Amino acid sequence: MIPYRPYAYRPHYSAGVYYGANGYYPYGYTPRGYYDPIPGRPYGGLRITDAPRYARVFADGYYVGLVNDFDGIFQHLNLEAGRHRIEIENEGYGAIGFDVYIRPGQTIAYRAGY
Repeated sequence: MIPYRPYAYRPHYSAGVYYGANGYYPYGYTPRGYYDPIPGRPYGGLRITDAPRYARVFADGYYVGLVNDFDGIFQHLNLEAGRHRIEIENEGYGAIGFDVYIRPGQTIAYRAGY
């Protein structure tokens, strides 16, 4: 049985190579395990913009990080394909909650508009 791990970060680009358990990989090649934390399950992404950088982000009731972790060009929250409930909480501003449908292999950008 595979343990439940719905959230993961995407790989980090640097110096033109990836380093992994099997050595290094040339630029442009990404081992499948970096994109599929649980092999065989489809994943997509969510990028959050226009929100305070240090607001907390929750996905389906679980804390997944700060807005600052998911707001850049190469930064996004990896989620399994399907429907998810996202909440952004910031002290002094209240909370924003929304439902999102993640499609496999696509990244959706959400403008929080605080």
